[in-house]
Amino acid sequence: TAALLLAQALGSHAAATPIWTSFTVGVDWVHLAAMSVWIGGLALLGLAVPAVVAAQPEHGRPAVLAAAVGRFSAIAVWCVVLLAATGLYQSWVHVGQPDGFTRTSYGMALLVKLALIVPLLVLGALNLLVNRPGLSRTAAAHARQARERAGSLARRLGLAQRSAVRVEHP
Repeated sequence: TAALLLAQALGSHAAATPIWTSFTVGVDWVHLAAMSVWIGGLALLGLAVPAVVAAQPEHGRPAVLAAAVGRFSAIAVWCVVLLAATGLYQSWVHVGQPDGFTRTSYGMALLVKLALIVPLLVLGALNLLVNRPGLSRTAAAHARQARERAGSLARRLGLAQRSAVRVEHP
């Protein structure tokens, strides 16, 4: 996958830059890798995680879902940071001045990409700031209830065992 992304970067605008070509290709490769991990993670979260969660016992589902969303969120934040940093560099190299966003085809394509990515960033922020903490609280509540039920059951078993011992040995 890394080689395929490098081949893409070597055939992109980055390879045509007259200065710092290797650095710019490397930045493009990081940009493509971060985008691939983020979008691939979204697909995995949407397609595979529901099946994994459904295969869990009812009481364990919140914890599995909270763990998956939490891990994905941590990775997604880094991917978005890398996308923003490399995207800014690429904009500076390929668009230049602010009027380049409307004068060049690259700048106009970048504006379209930005318009498409903003809703994904909003959904990601909601996931990070609302859904992930809510899932963590739900998982913690389920774990607390399971511990309380196990403690109650252990106490009842202990009482039953002590009662049985008293009955057998008066």
